[in-house]
Amino acid sequence: MLGDWETLESGLFFIVGTGRCGTTLLQSMLSQHSRILVPLEIVNKP
Repeated sequence: MLGDWETLESGLFFIVGTGRCGTTLLQSMLSQHSRILVPLEIVNKP
């Protein structure tokens, strides 16, 4: 079960990409899964 810290820690991953490469669609699809947490996106614009 995901409540186990060791299991949670080994399941961490990051999605990184440039604009218009499909990362928003992938984020949207993954966020529909009940066992995946998708945090808010951090955008740094000059």
